[in-house]
Amino acid sequence: KLRKWKRAQTQLNSAIKYCSTAKHALLPWALYLAAQAAERLGEEKRSAALFRRIYQTFPDHRLADDGAYFEVRHTIEDLKDLPRAEKLALKALTAYPKGDMLMPGVFFVALHALLENDLHRAERVLKAGVKTKPKGYKPRARSAYWLARIAHLRGDRKAALRGYESLVVQLPLTWYALLANSRLE
Repeated sequence: KLRKWKRAQTQLNSAIKYCSTAKHALLPWALYLAAQAAERLGEEKRSAALFRRIYQTFPDHRLADDGAYFEVRHTIEDLKDLPRAEKLALKALTAYPKGDMLMPGVFFVALHALLENDLHRAERVLKAGVKTKPKGYKPRARSAYWLARIAHLRGDRKAALRGYESLVVQLPLTWYALLANSRLE
C-alpha cells in the first residue's frame, strides 16, 4: 500500500516461499501481489509468470480469472501477440465462466483487434463473451454496442440499426445506449 515495490517484492517473495511450503490458503494472494509489484517494477515476464501460476495452480480460486486477465493484457501490450491473447481470452471464458475480469479481458482483445482493423477477430471474441451471459449491464451494453458498430463498419446497415435499437430498448440507461442513440440519429 505504500507503493514501495522493491521492498514489497522482497517480502512477497518470502511470503510465496513460506506459503508454498506450508500449502497455505494465502498463496494465491501472495502471488497476485508479487505479480503486481513485478509489473510496477517493469518486470513483465516475471509478472506474467506469477499471474499464470495463479490460474494454473488455483483454477477454482477467485483470483484465477484475474490472473488470466493480466496475462491477456501482457500478451497484447508487451508481447504484441493478439492471436495468442485471443486464444487465452477464449480459453479463460470457458475455464472461469463466472469470473468478474473475463469481460474486461474480452473487450481488451476486441479493442486491440479494432485498432488493427481486424473486425472478424473483434466480432468473434465479443460474441464469445456474450455467450457466457455476463453479469451486470455494463459488459452487456458494451458488447452490444460494439457488435452493432462492427456491423456498421462492415457496411451492414440493417444489422447495425437492429443492434443499436435493441441496445437502446434493452439497456436504455447506459452510456452505450446513449452512444447507440446518437448513432441512430
